[in-house]
Amino acid sequence: MRKVAVLLFSFIVLGLAGPSWADPLVAPWAWPVVVVPPPEGWQTERGEAIRAGLLLLQGRLNEPAEGVRGFDVVFSWDEPLLPGAVDGRVEVWRRERRVAVLSFASAETDRALALALGREGPPFLAAGGEDLPLRDPEGEVPPYLFALRQEKAFRANALSDYVRRLGQGEAGVFSDLLDRDLLRLHDAARARLERGGLDVLSFLFRTSADDILLARVDEVIAAGAQSAFLFLDGLAALDVWALVQRQGYDLDLYYGGSFGSPLGAARGLTVVDQDHPLKTDPQLELLRDALWLEEGLRVRDLAGAARAYTLGDWLARGLEAAGPEAEPLALALAEVEGLPYGSRLLDIDSRTHRPARGEVALLEVTRGGRLVEKARVEVASFEVAEGVLPFPEVDGGL
Repeated sequence: MRKVAVLLFSFIVLGLAGPSWADPLVAPWAWPVVVVPPPEGWQTERGEAIRAGLLLLQGRLNEPAEGVRGFDVVFSWDEPLLPGAVDGRVEVWRRERRVAVLSFASAETDRALALALGREGPPFLAAGGEDLPLRDPEGEVPPYLFALRQEKAFRANALSDYVRRLGQGEAGVFSDLLDRDLLRLHDAARARLERGGLDVLSFLFRTSADDILLARVDEVIAAGAQSAFLFLDGLAALDVWALVQRQGYDLDLYYGGSFGSPLGAARGLTVVDQDHPLKTDPQLELLRDALWLEEGLRVRDLAGAARAYTLGDWLARGLEAAGPEAEPLALALAEVEGLPYGSRLLDIDSRTHRPARGEVALLEVTRGGRLVEKARVEVASFEVAEGVLPFPEVDGGL
């Protein structure tokens, strides 16, 4: 490895300086990148997989003499970060001229990071993004925010497109009147179904009491619908499923939330997941071999390692195109194309700062809560009815 002597000297002289989470090995020939770990930290199965994927990428980027534009890309392993500590940590990163932030943190921490970094930088790339809307109150994506996953409203699109593909004529859509996010998904599904020529019955209510639910389910059946969409919390969705089973109705149920333990008993329920295609990708075997042969590492969470590699590669391609200055780097990140992600190649949509298209899986709940794939659907990020981050309003005079 290049610059070994300088690196060793830096470690000896600076190794005990500064906060425990600061990387002392930053040198003039390196571009330092902050990596925020998952909430459980680095010494876990998930943390080790993320670190392995980025170490593999770092080795490949820095092995050639030219590196990336003549510089090494150095990933700096931060400590777990709580939302309340974000502003102080961001100040330190800016002072130390970190070129970007890669995050594998909780949704709450990611939202705090997005609010702190979105309009001023450095660029923030989230490995998550399902629970992280990137749009501000004006509907614009701030220049320094990016996410690898689709926002959770992708489920409304995927489920609607699948039912439209089946050629059914009528559908019921259930939602919680008091939950803005669930209502947003309800509205997106309804609009998409109606554009596809389906008649839609909407049922909005504030409680999952059996008498109310039974009346609503009876209306769906009386209308001749063959399917119902459940934009409800897990327990309310389970109530609907139990009523349909108890009444012996022939009604396909599609759940618009993430699968969790309350729904393990709901045999026949269809859920949608954007991580399943990567978890089952045969390319992960090649990644397993590369991790061992190039870095001497073995990990169990290969999908996590692959996701980390892709997120880091996205940043590296932006650095190669534009260098480390925040504004041109952000513009380059929004234009990256052909980014490997398992067997797929991702193009970033400059309108959403997410992959332009993503493949998601529809999964059916079977005995014992086991999920079995039944179909795959493509989702375009620009068509997702994304939520809003509560950025403060921008002064109209600026």
